[in-house]
Amino acid sequence: MPYYNDDELYKYFSKAIKQYAIKEIRNIKNEINEIKTKETKNISDDILAKKELMLINSEKEIRISYQEELNHIGASLDFSLMKERDEMVSSIFNEVIQKLNSFRKTKKYEEYFFKKLKEIVSSNRLTDGTILIEEKDSNLIKSINDLYPKFKVLIGNETRYGGFILKSGSLLFDESFDERIRNEEANFVDNSKLFIKG
Repeated sequence: MPYYNDDELYKYFSKAIKQYAIKEIRNIKNEINEIKTKETKNISDDILAKKELMLINSEKEIRISYQEELNHIGASLDFSLMKERDEMVSSIFNEVIQKLNSFRKTKKYEEYFFKKLKEIVSSNRLTDGTILIEEKDSNLIKSINDLYPKFKVLIGNETRYGGFILKSGSLLFDESFDERIRNEEANFVDNSKLFIKG
């Protein structure tokens, strides 16, 4: 650059400094805008992440509350169903017991009683033993003693619904209706599909 005078030199440097300053200001503004954009995005992302975390936590709390409520309702329903099932089973077997009590007052019961007793005694070749009966069957004692004089007949509370229990040595034959009712009730409850599945 040729040297002309101070004025021109001043204008030249002034222009060069101004251009350099404008360029630097533009670069600084661009950097500021980039930083501003980047930080705005970071803040926005941070706000979105916090919002999403809050929503997830709220959803968890709602699910937990809902699940607790469902569990409570389920437990109440299970309890109601179990109570209903027990009442149904009880009702059914009360009716069975009433029918057995009616049957015990008939001649067919006596025939059934002696048929079962004879089958057990003859098929097992029993010569003595003890026959346990319920008090309502005390009218059968004389016939049992006539048929099997070596057998002792006892009245007890082992049977309540009829039938008999025969003990001979180490053998035990439970032909009581009590045993059958217990077995049938257990079988009915197990196979009736009235159970609540957990």
